[in-house]
Amino acid sequence: MKRSLVQSFDWLHTWAGLFAGWLLFAVFLTGSLALFKAEIGYWMQPELHGVARVSDRDALAVAERLLRTGAEGARSWSISLPDVRDPGLQIAWQARDGKGSSRWLDPLGGTLLDVRATQGGAFFSRFHYSLGLGKPGVWIVGGLAMAMLAALVTGVVIHRRIFRDFFTFRPRAATQRAWLDAHNASGVLLLPFHLMITYTGLVLFYAFYMPAAIQALYAGDARAYFTELVPPVVRPVSGEACTLQPLGPLLERAEAQFGVGRVASLLVQNPGDAGALVHVFRSRDDRLARVSDALVFDGCSGGIVAQRLQPRASYLTERVMGGLHFAHFGGDFLRWLYFLAGLGSCAMIVTGLLLFTLKRERSGRDAAVVRLAARLNPAAVGGTLLACAAYLLANRLLPAGLAGRAGWEVGSFFAAWGAALLYACVRPPARLWSELLAGAALLAMLVPLVNGLTCDSHLLRTLPQGDWRLALVDLTALASGLLLAALAIRLRRQASRRDVAANATPGGPE
Repeated sequence: MKRSLVQSFDWLHTWAGLFAGWLLFAVFLTGSLALFKAEIGYWMQPELHGVARVSDRDALAVAERLLRTGAEGARSWSISLPDVRDPGLQIAWQARDGKGSSRWLDPLGGTLLDVRATQGGAFFSRFHYSLGLGKPGVWIVGGLAMAMLAALVTGVVIHRRIFRDFFTFRPRAATQRAWLDAHNASGVLLLPFHLMITYTGLVLFYAFYMPAAIQALYAGDARAYFTELVPPVVRPVSGEACTLQPLGPLLERAEAQFGVGRVASLLVQNPGDAGALVHVFRSRDDRLARVSDALVFDGCSGGIVAQRLQPRASYLTERVMGGLHFAHFGGDFLRWLYFLAGLGSCAMIVTGLLLFTLKRERSGRDAAVVRLAARLNPAAVGGTLLACAAYLLANRLLPAGLAGRAGWEVGSFFAAWGAALLYACVRPPARLWSELLAGAALLAMLVPLVNGLTCDSHLLRTLPQGDWRLALVDLTALASGLLLAALAIRLRRQASRRDVAANATPGGPE
């Protein structure tokens, strides 16, 4: 029989949502966490927790002094100034042989800090767009985003009574009805967010996913394309010695243009050479476009060589899309709003996965796929939650001086993810949801406990001191653990009721 358009869309919505949902949950969860990558990174480096807050000028003076004495003859210097979200002062330099080095400093006294190696919150950001697989992962996530768009569009067609679906939520109704209401409500309420975040995520990698223009106009040389789009300001090494201008006055001149406290970082090219340049970059956390203005000074004379203040309209458009995706422009309020919306997207995916198996278990359709989904659905969801908690716990439990420490932390994430998949292969499917979510709840609630046992920056100190940047990481982990525990208990009870009903049915299990 020929299918109607709505039936075809229903089929596409169901199957695209199932197969993409296994990884989309991980993409959305890590993307939500990546909104606070600066705070998570700060939490994961407790050696920075006691550093004093100083002005940008004082911090720059400390960094400049160490670079002038400890990085002579380098090809470039880089200074990342402290800010509210990340109070650490970091310097880096590149030697003439291409080798790079970086150090964390105490911005008050200038002493070097022995900070543990970690990818911090940046790992969640990289996993969000590449699944930790590099370029192949970027292609996979792009395919998932297209599947997400297809599921969203077909979902709108299927749920034509969109306002009725939005206001219908019956948590005490029958199991399938309650999960369907939750799926519809989260999908309809957050539909604008879903469409925006998925589309802008694809736009960020436009040159990667749609390279035809670069192939045709630049012979496939993406570097040449981006060089023309944002022309760099560079100078060759002249070989003539030159005394580098003090950086403090250059910072003051940049602040006169950008505003006091609006400078994020400085880059010095060819220090000590007549071709020296000093790039001063503006912070971009107060504007929609994800672009950083810059002033470029002659390192010897101090004169302005170039100003990058008004990017091209095409580049600005793409940067606005990036700003919408990363939500860096709206402060803490917008970040939390995006975070809650991201969790709502996770809820929509989870309820969709649950509905797939519930509907087909009763009808007996697609038995082989249902058996596979009954294991992979909880493994994908519970495994990702376990992995995120394991990553944070590894940061506190691994020795601070362990060689390759950052890699071990990342390895703990994938080990927990893989362990959940293996667990799902051997346990009864009916108990997997409750057991894996209970495990994730336990690990999440252990995060603040282990932090308190291994670090001085625990809740009993951060809360009285009002250090919410640190306290909220622990509190969020604790709240997540309690929520997952409650959900695990509910799913356990539902599974028990289904078992009772199956045993009471004539011809059911004896």
